[in-house]
Amino acid sequence: MQVKLLSCLANCGDAAALAAASTSDTTSHFMFVDPNADGHPTANKVEKLETITELSDEREDADDFNHVPSFFKYMLNYEACMTQSNPPRYAFPADIPDEDPVDVVPRPYAPDTPTSSSARGHYDPSDRTLVLFAVQRRGMDLAQAASELKADREVVLSAVQQNGLALQHASLDLLEDVEVVSTAVKQNGLALQYASPSRRADADVVLTAVAQRCSALQHAAPELRANRELVLAAVTAHGNALQYATPELRADPDVVLAAVRQNGFALEYADLLLRADMRLAIEAVKQRGTALEYAAPFLRSEKQLILEAVRQRGSALQFASEELRADKEVALAAVTQCGTALRHAERVLRADREVVLAAVRQNGYALKSAASELQGDVEVVLAAVSKDGGALQHASPALCACREVVMQAVAQNGIALKYASPSLRADNEVVLKAIDQDRDAIQHASAGLRQLGNMNTPAVPQQDQGLQGQPPLVRLMV
Repeated sequence: MQVKLLSCLANCGDAAALAAASTSDTTSHFMFVDPNADGHPTANKVEKLETITELSDEREDADDFNHVPSFFKYMLNYEACMTQSNPPRYAFPADIPDEDPVDVVPRPYAPDTPTSSSARGHYDPSDRTLVLFAVQRRGMDLAQAASELKADREVVLSAVQQNGLALQHASLDLLEDVEVVSTAVKQNGLALQYASPSRRADADVVLTAVAQRCSALQHAAPELRANRELVLAAVTAHGNALQYATPELRADPDVVLAAVRQNGFALEYADLLLRADMRLAIEAVKQRGTALEYAAPFLRSEKQLILEAVRQRGSALQFASEELRADKEVALAAVTQCGTALRHAERVLRADREVVLAAVRQNGYALKSAASELQGDVEVVLAAVSKDGGALQHASPALCACREVVMQAVAQNGIALKYASPSLRADNEVVLKAIDQDRDAIQHASAGLRQLGNMNTPAVPQQDQGLQGQPPLVRLMV
């Protein structure tokens, strides 16, 4: 594979080397060198490294290329380089010397002997420098490293710091290493599943994993999932971790209480007897109103519980009993918190003027769920369009032709003009009011006004040159 790499170190000052590499007809090679050895800047002074990669269409070593780690393929693939939003900043050659400096920067050099075509396409997965560089940027490239490097503590630590799930590619010995495993689960709690049995039975490691991802508890050793203290700590941090506890702990009132106080939805995973506990249900809906869904059916007829739920989340009304969905006090509490909860109220309340007014004042679109007679009530509709002009679409045809109502609607949302009656969409004052709020409203004006709006005026003052070609109605408002 013919590869030509031209690299420039910003603030490097090595212009001569760059010029030589840029004008050379032969392949430029790069090596790692100690930046302090002969005057090159230290790595932290290198602010930018731009790499231009050119590949020929020839791939004599296509088979070898298929086995190159993905990071290196990325560095060598021209199309990938050109399409990535953040192109690679570093490029590496086929033949890097065996030295392993600590603080390095890439620089061009001339090899003593020409490098063969096949060598240029080959990257040794046992090359510690390259693998370490790769896993620091994409931890999962550890999968393609040589087995001895999968047992290298520094390499594996670098990989799991970047992606905890890279732990699955570490050697068996390192799956026992407390620091390595802790680092992995801190980055991604689900890495716990790849740890050794002894580490999955380590309370500190498991708590670190659960703090990052509550579902990591499912990978803990059985004895830890039955450990009351550990599970209590886990559900206090993430209530939904309750689902991975043993059945005995999901029937423990204190554990369930801690879980639902953190996340009301954890009630779903409690023992059936505890889902029928009024105290636990109230704690759950106080935290998340719609957790009412997981309370025992008979509790949904308890007014105290339903009121707590709808005050926290109005839409919880949908889980109340039919009797309480027809209760005016409950419905008012629900629509005051969430106007669109009106759709869950019984029909008799959707025709109640007080309830509907409370709903549309909270959310204009609640008008959609109101009884038809209230969709024709001027006060109700005015309250709705004042909150959201688009609610005009749910008003009665008579009110869509009411100038007062439409003016109020387009003042709040110019696009509401599309729901006005034809006569009002041809009303110059109404249309001007609409485009004053949103210039795109002109498209909903009558054909006559749109035609007028498409006419160009002959003389436009110099300060208004940016408005040339704009509809006259728009220019009037500017």
